[in-house]
Amino acid sequence: MKRTVKILSLCLILCLLVPTLAACGEGKTIVSIEDKTLSANVYQFMLSRMKGTLGYYGYDIENESFWKTIVTADGVTYDDYFCATILAEATNYVIADYLFDKEGLTLSDAEMAAVDELLAAYVKRAGSKTALNAELKEYGVNYNMLKDIYVLESKIAALKAHKWGENGEKISGETKDKYLNDNYVCFKQIFLATYYYVTDLDRFGDTVYYTDEKHTAIAYDKENGVTRLDEFGKESRDKLGDVEYYTEDGKIAYDKVNGVVGYVKDKNGDHVIEYYSDEEQGKIYDKAVEYAEKCDADVATFEEYLSLYGEGESDGHIYLVKSAGYYAAQNDAVAYFDDMAEQLSDMKVGECAVFESDYGYHVLARYENQSGAYDDEENKDVFAGFYDDITSYLFEQTCGEYKSQVVIDPDVVEDSPRMKDVAANVLY
Repeated sequence: MKRTVKILSLCLILCLLVPTLAACGEGKTIVSIEDKTLSANVYQFMLSRMKGTLGYYGYDIENESFWKTIVTADGVTYDDYFCATILAEATNYVIADYLFDKEGLTLSDAEMAAVDELLAAYVKRAGSKTALNAELKEYGVNYNMLKDIYVLESKIAALKAHKWGENGEKISGETKDKYLNDNYVCFKQIFLATYYYVTDLDRFGDTVYYTDEKHTAIAYDKENGVTRLDEFGKESRDKLGDVEYYTEDGKIAYDKVNGVVGYVKDKNGDHVIEYYSDEEQGKIYDKAVEYAEKCDADVATFEEYLSLYGEGESDGHIYLVKSAGYYAAQNDAVAYFDDMAEQLSDMKVGECAVFESDYGYHVLARYENQSGAYDDEENKDVFAGFYDDITSYLFEQTCGEYKSQVVIDPDVVEDSPRMKDVAANVLY
């Protein structure tokens, strides 16, 4: 599956770092703030983690040409971008370590025990601490360094919980709503499909209705239909052995109220679809344009048209993430949401427009974001990661306030391995 990543300007990332020459012990410290330091070894370890993640998501990390690929207008390569990204993350790590002490926090015995238990499991799996160190050497660290990294990451988690709550409960409603408005767009849509689901057809060309999803038997309208006799004077039966019922015009009488439409499915259990002809699709487009023109800046009219479409064809309030590449990074099938979100972001509240996807025409109406939408049960799938995202955002903002105090040694950065050269780490 194709995956994409969100690329920021390398210049922007580096501006956040404030790379100033540091006096560092033995030339191994790459980032520091006051007495808090982070070594080049840990930086290499963090690079190896990111490389492993990219490989997991299908990027061609073993191909030299991948790392040389230019991904921004200012000539940044994948290797440049991810090295800068990890250096920025390393900066946040050391700032968080500093803030942890500044806030007077300590890790509990249980939190320290969890780190020890995890490391003990690694030692057991490797066979010995010596064997584990041999594995970790490939990523630039050893047992003690790995423990320090896990302790630091526990501190970061504890700092976030202290400032914003385990599940964001300390974040104010005003802050959450601002994040909602900055990062999400709300709309409703009338969806006019340019395809249809293929169904089983009977000998008269009509869609077959079954008694259940497994197509165990045909659902006949026994109350209004009539039976017929075959050439032997017996009631006509279908291929499953059940008595057939007919309408007055001689077709099969189906129970369309209680029956299940006989959709054709592929080997994966997905609906088989076919597209309407170009002429039919043209008519569907004309209808979409008509709706958009009549409903533009007229929410009441849009709501009237919306009521004409049943469940599954149109939706209530929908939220999309504004960030470019967000949906493409998840699944190619929903990548068009990126373009839809971009179009909606350019629309004013109350405006209507037509959006075309591979599936049909979407008559979009931009709505105001609803305060507290992230806590509504009906939106739980859309906002599943909302509190993790806003906490990470607030953490980044907080770290940003201390970036001017951070010291980065450019010589150590220069001497450190590039991401293209480190081993891919998916274990630690």
